[in-house]
Amino acid sequence: MPLALDDLQRQNLISIAAQRHFSAPASQATGYSELDEALEGGWPETGVIEICSPQSIGELRLLLPALAGSLQRLYAFINPPARINGQALTAQEISLEHIVVLHLKGLQDQLWAAETCLANGACSNVLFWQSCSLEPHQCKRLKLASDKGNSRCFILRQRRQKTPMPIDLGLNLQPQSNGVKAHIHKRRLGFPSDHFAISMAALWPYLVHQDTQTLQGNYHSKEAL
Repeated sequence: MPLALDDLQRQNLISIAAQRHFSAPASQATGYSELDEALEGGWPETGVIEICSPQSIGELRLLLPALAGSLQRLYAFINPPARINGQALTAQEISLEHIVVLHLKGLQDQLWAAETCLANGACSNVLFWQSCSLEPHQCKRLKLASDKGNSRCFILRQRRQKTPMPIDLGLNLQPQSNGVKAHIHKRRLGFPSDHFAISMAALWPYLVHQDTQTLQGNYHSKEAL
C-alpha cells in the first residue's frame, strides 16, 4: 500500500514548495530607485551577477554607487575594455589605492585571477569583462569563491551566452536617452522582469540627454570607462 503524503514528508522523501520557507539573499541598494524596486532590495551582496550590454552605455556608472558603498577592501578590474576613469572613481569617494587592474590574455588565467580575488577576502568586488562563453562549472567556481571570500563578481559581457549559467542575477541593458533600459532575465528565488527604465539624470546630469522627446532611444554616452 502506498505511503501517505504525510508519511513521505516525515521521512524527508518529498517536499512541498508551498510549505518551504526561503530566506531572501542579503542585498545592497544600487543607488537607483527603479532598479532597487525591480530587484526587491538591490544587488546581491555576494555571488555572481551577469551584466549584458553594448559597451560604454553607462554600465559602469550603474555599478558605481554600490561599489562606493561596499566595505573598504580592494576592487579588482579584470580585462576592462578601456582605460578606467580615475576621476569618476574618486568622485564617488572610491580610493584609487583600493583599485587593482589586471590585463590577462588567456581565459584560464583570467578565471584564476577572478577566483583568487573573490576567495581570498581581500576584494569586495570583482568586475570581470568577458567576451568568451563560460562553462557552467567555471561560473560555479566563481560562485563558490565569492561565498568563501564574502565578495561579489560582476561579469560584464556584450551578449548573453546561450548556455544557461548558475548565476545569482542576470541583467540585460540597452541605451536610453536619460540612462538605460533594463531587463532582468534571471535571478535567484525570483522571476524575470518586464523591461523598465533606469534614469541616471539625478546622479549624472551632464552625461545624459535631458530632452528625451527629441533624442528618445538615441543615447550617446560621454563616459570613458
